[in-house]
Amino acid sequence: YDNGESFDMELSVTNSAGDTSHLKLKARAYENKDNMAQIELTDYLIYIKTGENIEPFEYLKGANLGNSYYPINYTGNGLTIYAGDVSIKNNVDVSVPGTYTITYSLSYNGYSGSIDLIVVVEG
Repeated sequence: YDNGESFDMELSVTNSAGDTSHLKLKARAYENKDNMAQIELTDYLIYIKTGENIEPFEYLKGANLGNSYYPINYTGNGLTIYAGDVSIKNNVDVSVPGTYTITYSLSYNGYSGSIDLIVVVEG
C-alpha cells in the first residue's frame, strides 16, 4: 500500500482476566517523501461517552516538515504553524455509538500530509 491507499485493520487486546476487546478501523500508508508534512497529535485514539463534546483542535500538537519541527498554535508567530492552516474533516456523531475518524490535513510551504484521530463513541 502506498500514497494514502486505505486498508482495513483490526486491533485487539486481552487483559489478565482473559477479556478481549476488538477495534476495527481503516489505515492509510504513505511513502516517506522529502516533502511530507508529518502532523503530530497529542492522542491518536480516544474514547468518549455518547453525547460528550469533542474539540478536534485540542489534539493538534505540531508538525515535522523535512528535518524541522514546528509547534501548531493559534498565533502562528515565529517558528510555528497557525492552527488555521490545518484542515479538519470531522465525521464524529457523538449521539451514535461507533468508531469514527477525524482527519487532519496540512499543506504548508511545499509540504503536505494528513493523519487520523480515531474516536470511539461508547454508549
